Amino acid sequence: MTLYVLLEFQYSAIIIVSIFFMAMISWTFFEYFLSRFLFHYQATTGFGKRLVYVFHENHHEFPIERDRLFMPPVPSILLAGVVFSVFALMS
Repeated sequence: MTLYVLLEFQYSAIIIVSIFFMAMISWTFFEYFLSRFLFHYQATTGFGKRLVYVFHENHHEFPIERDRLFMPPVPSILLAGVVFSVFALMS
C-alpha cells in the first residue's frame, strides 16, 4: 500500500510517515474514548446493562478466554463498518 501511494499519488516519504503516525495517534485516542465511554458505560436500565455486558463486560468477567478477548464478532463487524464509513467519507 505504501508503494502504491508513493507511486500513484507522488507523496514523499515524509508525508507517508507523517500520515502513518497521525493515524496511529488518532486510532489510540479513538480506542481510549471507545473503551472509556462506550465499553465502560454505567447503564441504568436492564437493557442497557445487558448491552454493555454483551459488548464488553463479559471480557472482564472471563479475561483469559480466547473467545471473549474484546467483543463479539457481529458488533465488531458493525463497529468496523461504521468506522470504515466515517474514514471513507473523510477521504
